[in-house]
Amino acid sequence: MNEKIRKHIEALTTGRKFYSPEEIKASKRKLPLTQVMKHVGDAAFASEKSIASPFHPSERPLFKLYRTRWGIRFTCCNKCGYEGDQIDYLKARFQLSTGEAIALFCRFAGIK
Repeated sequence: MNEKIRKHIEALTTGRKFYSPEEIKASKRKLPLTQVMKHVGDAAFASEKSIASPFHPSERPLFKLYRTRWGIRFTCCNKCGYEGDQIDYLKARFQLSTGEAIALFCRFAGIK
């Protein structure tokens, strides 16, 4: 885990504890999954082509981004079963709880 992410996660324990559904929706519109991936140093994986997974070693292309009417989402292999939106990506990538991932995501989107 890079230093920038570690500092953000440490700040979560002393920061705000609740984000409203409206704040989370606004954050998702403001900061799409590809930008979250770039923000955490995973720009190489922010492609809509099938590629190797950022979650585990793999030689086969298992990870894919795809567009829905709700925005860009990701899916990985059947082995790990990771899939979802920006918050799910942060949960999977850094082994965070849902609350920690929401707080980190909202912090990235500029909501304090």
